[in-house]
Amino acid sequence: MRRSVLVATSVTHRQLWYESVLNSLGMQVHAADTGLECLERIRNDKPDLLILETYLLWGGVDGVLTLCNEEDLLKTMSIIVIDVGHDSGQTYRLGVFPIANYWKRYPTVIEISRAIKAIHSTLVAQL
Repeated sequence: MRRSVLVATSVTHRQLWYESVLNSLGMQVHAADTGLECLERIRNDKPDLLILETYLLWGGVDGVLTLCNEEDLLKTMSIIVIDVGHDSGQTYRLGVFPIANYWKRYPTVIEISRAIKAIHSTLVAQL
């Protein structure tokens, strides 16, 4: 069974990079370039893994996670946040959410592959 991943970033070339890397890892990849589109995709077809970059127009990362939390959508979804912005309060605001990985820089292919393998192992162990 292919795990589904939703990548949410407003930076097009980063979105394409994630899609390429995740497809090579056997993941089914969907993309969203705004917070609103991300919420819509989560509500319609909740992914196994959500990768959020903090530069996300129309809703932002904390807005997406807050609404998902209020709608009880975070319980079975693993979350990776990539925070390459300059908002020092972002880390503090996101601390209340169950984030599996939080990077302050863009991950390498090896790092994202290891993180996904670790998350996958955790999901399998929970079954």
